[in-house]
Amino acid sequence: MRKELQTNLDVASKALDALRVALTNASDKELADLGGRLKGIAKASGDLRDGLGERVKKLLRNKEGEVVGDNFRAILTIVLSERIDTTALREKMPDVAARFTVEQKSTRLTFDPR
Repeated sequence: MRKELQTNLDVASKALDALRVALTNASDKELADLGGRLKGIAKASGDLRDGLGERVKKLLRNKEGEVVGDNFRAILTIVLSERIDTTALREKMPDVAARFTVEQKSTRLTFDPR
């Protein structure tokens, strides 16, 4: 890996480690602000990773394989899955869909600007 990339990754990793330690002492009021700022960092990090993934897929021509680095390897695996088309089930067999539909409770926490 090029020195410039390694240095930038090391700096980012150390900053996240320091932030993780600092978060243990965060006040209740700081939690919302920290969550909002981390939301942006997580998005940027995810975008970077997604971009790398697209480059790997293109390099492998969307076929199974791997790209090997000095420390890690990127592995592209094709996974087939099946799912029930719930929209079609509700349209064609609403009684069956209703019998097997269960309500689940989940929580969502968002961090939005004020």
